[in-house]
Amino acid sequence: MMKHADLTTLTATFPLVQDLIALKETTWF
Repeated sequence: MMKHADLTTLTATFPLVQDLIALKETTWF
């Protein structure tokens, strides 16, 4: 149950993390 919740959170958060990284990269330049 906890593992499933973590997996869902990870799946939901990963695109956000990618967006953050992309945002950071565009901000660097």
